[in-house]
Amino acid sequence: MSPSPPTPEPAPSPGVPRRRAWRWPLVVLGLLVALRVALPELARRGIEHAGSDALGRTLAVEQLDLGLLRGRIELRGLSIGGATPGAPELGRAGRIALDLGWRGLLHGDLIVDALELSGVRARLQRRTGGSLEPIVLAPPRAPAAEADAAARAAGRPLRLTALRLEQLALELLGPDGSVEVEADLASLAIDDTRRVDGALSLGPVALRGPVLRLRRPRPERATAAPGPQEPAGEALAWKVASIDVSSGRVELLDSDIVFPVEVSAHAADAGSRADHRFPVELELGLAGGRLALRGELGLAPLAWRGSLEWSELQLDALAALLDAAPVELDGGVTRAELLLEIAPGPDGPQRLSLRGNLGASGVALGTPDGALDLGFEALEIAVRRIDVPLGGGAPGVDLERVQLDAPRLAAVRTAAAPATDAGTPPPGDAPRVRVGELVLTRGSLQLEDRTLEPAATTRVEELALSAREIVWPGPRLRDAVLAARLGSGELAVRGALGGEGDRLEASLERLGLRHLSPYADALGYRIRGGSADLRADVITRGGGFAADSELILDKLDLDAEGSGFQEAFGIPLGLAIALLQGPAGDIHLSVPVELGAGGSSSIGLGHALRSALQQAIVGALSSPLKALGALAEGASGLVGLTAPTLAFEPGSSELAGGAVDQLARLADLLASRPELALELHGSTGDTDAAAAGEAVPVALAEARAEALRGRLIEAHGIAAGRVRLGPPEHQGAHVRAELATVEPTPARTSPTPEPPADRSDPDAS
Repeated sequence: MSPSPPTPEPAPSPGVPRRRAWRWPLVVLGLLVALRVALPELARRGIEHAGSDALGRTLAVEQLDLGLLRGRIELRGLSIGGATPGAPELGRAGRIALDLGWRGLLHGDLIVDALELSGVRARLQRRTGGSLEPIVLAPPRAPAAEADAAARAAGRPLRLTALRLEQLALELLGPDGSVEVEADLASLAIDDTRRVDGALSLGPVALRGPVLRLRRPRPERATAAPGPQEPAGEALAWKVASIDVSSGRVELLDSDIVFPVEVSAHAADAGSRADHRFPVELELGLAGGRLALRGELGLAPLAWRGSLEWSELQLDALAALLDAAPVELDGGVTRAELLLEIAPGPDGPQRLSLRGNLGASGVALGTPDGALDLGFEALEIAVRRIDVPLGGGAPGVDLERVQLDAPRLAAVRTAAAPATDAGTPPPGDAPRVRVGELVLTRGSLQLEDRTLEPAATTRVEELALSAREIVWPGPRLRDAVLAARLGSGELAVRGALGGEGDRLEASLERLGLRHLSPYADALGYRIRGGSADLRADVITRGGGFAADSELILDKLDLDAEGSGFQEAFGIPLGLAIALLQGPAGDIHLSVPVELGAGGSSSIGLGHALRSALQQAIVGALSSPLKALGALAEGASGLVGLTAPTLAFEPGSSELAGGAVDQLARLADLLASRPELALELHGSTGDTDAAAAGEAVPVALAEARAEALRGRLIEAHGIAAGRVRLGPPEHQGAHVRAELATVEPTPARTSPTPEPPADRSDPDAS
């Protein structure tokens, strides 16, 4: 039997192979769709988890969108919670969008096409050590690992094509929780940011509407001593194509006074390269005026060359920013046009120098207690050069011209504060000042001394001063001319100081003395009238000076009750004035004063003046008294007065031979001193009794005094009222002539009719 033929297999169904072919693509597609749907949520949760761990605060993202094909990541509603549940948020961003360049990532380059942020609000707190809460820095890496990471970062290109920030609000809190800084920003745009070979390069930077609110710094709080600092690494090199700031504003948080500062700025080609300079323009609107800074800035090292100008700045508005200012400003504006430069000096350290013009007008200031009030109408300063070492040292000030118009100063002296030892300033720290020309016009000065009873007020008006080549320390000056009016007196000073043989000539004419009475009262004197003239020549000598002065007192009316004058000079004050006054009623005193270079300008000069004045009075009194033989002297000069005696013949009323010349000298003294008088005391003695051989009657003593009085009146022309007779004595055959002062004429007792009122005077009644 032959084998049967094989049975053919059934033909496959037409739809089965097609379903198997599409099964895996569908599975892959389904997985991709599921991943695309789940990936944003996974990424959102990953960002929340990683961010919360890093910040130690709850970080939440409301929505995250991914555009994988475009490389776009967008977050909405990102927030950082407070330190405790229910505490205010530390930060929030309404929207953050990031466009990545996939092709760059494939080659290991980080390229961000765009980074956009909007509605950003942040709150940071400064810790005592200086770090910011809640920012937590990564722990320091080992030096080798840090170097490797830095090398990898420097070698990896980074590029941010565009950064856009809209509506930023930032708060910075101090360690105590108080707000120190508030910042608002309308928009920030930065184009083409790159890092290549470790250098950071930024394209144009534009800020619009930045507002900065600051709290004035408080005294430093005590902090722990800082630990040892590690050496800083190499700074990152950077450059910016341009920076533009528009509609900026700076305000104070803790000021009751509205004091905004408007800011606009522009810089081009800025960078940190060594010795690189780039143009900068900064303009501020503040205190009712404008301030502008224009020039070239360098950062490595710090350098500047350009102009600094301001106009119409209100000084009282600027002063209002100071807490507990020692003076109060009321008005005044200032202006300036200066060239400013910061550059290394000849000795290496950097120096700030400026030159140009400064000015101010309408300035008035004073202390809150009214003890000081000063001001001026106008001040103009032409600055040749002001040089300030930034590393420390003495500044130098060289001014071409200073002109001050209508300055005024009113000061009140109260109880003196206890002296304090401020110590000697270190040598070389005093500024060196030179003024080429100083002009002062229409000045006034008022000093009120309330330490006296009653208070004394001294006024100086119509003060004018001009001088050239004023130098300090020194002082030195040339061609000085000063004029002023002191009450009814006229002061004038002319000359120079500071060189060998330089001289100042000073004069003071017709100074009324009554307004000096409060000062005299403190010494026990009372000035009722009189005036003074002063002539002085001051000559500089090796750092000190010598002054030859002539003081002229006219019609001095002085009472010295309780002054101790008689104890100091040996005679009563009234008699001293009568001896000093000339025929015209004036007193001339030569007062030499000399002060060496080592003398104190306050204590030494005052002591020298007092000693010189006392010496002048003693000298003026000694001259006529020595001629009369009536001076009692001691080791220190004049100590007393003895009455001169004129001898008579025994038993007679005739002068002895030697007494005639003595009488003539006495008459000359009376003639030259109109306020001087004599009181004559006749006397008899034993020689008179021996000559008469009997008791001498008292009438002989009286006759001798009367005879002497008659000769003075008739032979020498002395007024009868200036020679009076005193009680007789029994001391010898002479007459004792006691010096006295003219007795005042008795005041009239009958009333004097008043003149009729002037009816043309509107105040007359």
